[in-house]
Amino acid sequence: MIPAPTPALTGLGVLVTRPADSGASLCRKIVALGGDALSLPAIVIEGLTEPVTLSTDPDPGPHAYDVVIFVSPNAVTHGLKAVARTPDTVIAAIGKSTAAALAAAGAAPGIVPEAGFTSEALLAHPGLQADSIRRVLIVRGGTGREVLEDTLVARGIDVDYLEVYRRVPAMIDESARATLLTRWREGGIDVVTATSGEILNNLHRMLGDEGQRLLAAATILVVSPRLADTARALGCQGEILVAPAADDDTLVGMLARWRTRARTQ
Repeated sequence: MIPAPTPALTGLGVLVTRPADSGASLCRKIVALGGDALSLPAIVIEGLTEPVTLSTDPDPGPHAYDVVIFVSPNAVTHGLKAVARTPDTVIAAIGKSTAAALAAAGAAPGIVPEAGFTSEALLAHPGLQADSIRRVLIVRGGTGREVLEDTLVARGIDVDYLEVYRRVPAMIDESARATLLTRWREGGIDVVTATSGEILNNLHRMLGDEGQRLLAAATILVVSPRLADTARALGCQGEILVAPAADDDTLVGMLARWRTRARTQ
């Protein structure tokens, strides 16, 4: 009898630091491949009951936007229903995870970067370079990099923001932290995931002195060279894996390749 193949992540302990909802889907994929996923959300997402439009126009007109850009799955969850659209409105997603969230909500985007999930990748899409674009709405949570706005304005496009959620630093009590650190010391965590600078900085704060020492020696999975630099600036000296995108499949694929390589060394 031919033995069944060993799942790609068998025995791999992964600390998942995404907010609870998005972290849960990544945890399920890790477990499905034999891994052991521990969820520790480093930030909490709070939807705004009254989304805030930031505009230089006192009456922007909800039907006037040529393109509406969603910058994250959370922007879709908390903002899609707040955005008025016409049949001519083009929906854009900053990456695959956001595109999947839009499609699941019945608003499949017409503009998605072919590779990557950064503002620069989205701006390079031909759909955002059409001369017919006059007004763009960016749906987001709080402040962030202004590359999208700056570049679009330089192209002669009017840009408004709709802020639909906020990111709040997560808290951890002493008992939960002690349990986590015990598990970590005993070898139960092999890789730490961090998909934003805010998550990584908040995680570093939550862990305390001993946890920060463990983090400094850990293998960390990030989603951009910029985030890898953030990890180094926080004192991380272990191996840093840089995934080309932040969607679950890409992250799990990176973990599987790293796990395979580690087994053969």
